[in-house]
Amino acid sequence: MKIRLLIVVFTTLFAFANLSAQTEQGRFVFGGATSFDVVNLIEEEVTTLTLKPELGYFVYDNFSIGLTGLIVADASEINNFDGSLLSEFKYYFLQDKFRPFVKLNAGYRKTSIYERSVSALSFSTIHGPAIGGGIGGAYFLNDNISIDFSLQYLYSDMKRKDQVPPQFRTDYSVKQTNINVFVGLSFYL
Repeated sequence: MKIRLLIVVFTTLFAFANLSAQTEQGRFVFGGATSFDVVNLIEEEVTTLTLKPELGYFVYDNFSIGLTGLIVADASEINNFDGSLLSEFKYYFLQDKFRPFVKLNAGYRKTSIYERSVSALSFSTIHGPAIGGGIGGAYFLNDNISIDFSLQYLYSDMKRKDQVPPQFRTDYSVKQTNINVFVGLSFYL
C-alpha cells in the first residue's frame, strides 16, 4: 500500500513539473497540509491528526482568496469529529524560492462528540463561527510545487446542543482556541 501511495505521489509531482505557474494573478493553487498533536488531558493522552485541504485563486499577484477545511480526528476512546470550513485570504511576500506568507481565516466549525460510558452512549454537537490567522512560508521546489510550513491560530465560539429531549437538554457555549503547526504540499496551476 505504501509503495502504491508513493508511486501516485511521485507521478503527480512529475505531471505538474512541466506546468508553469506561481503566484501571479489568474492562477490557482490547491494543496493540503497536516498537523500531528499529542495532548495530555486530565487522565488520558489524546493523539490527534489534523488534515487541511485548501483551494485558492490569485485575484492579484501574490494575493489569493480561497477555501480551506480542517478535519480533526483523534485516537481516544471518545470518538470525536471536528470539522471547519473557512475562507482563506493569503498574501505571499518576496519573489524568491522561499516566500513567507500571512493569512486570515473566517468560517464555521462543528464538533460532534460521542461518549461511551458503562450505562449509555451520549451524543452532542457544538458549532458556531470561527476566525483565525497564521504565518508561514512556501519553499518552491519548482515553478508550480511548494512545500509549505505554517503556524495557525483558530478561535471558535460554539454553542452546544445535546441530542436529547428538551427537558434533559443542557445547552451552553464553548469557546475554543487552537494553535497548530502544519506541513504541507501545494500545486500552482
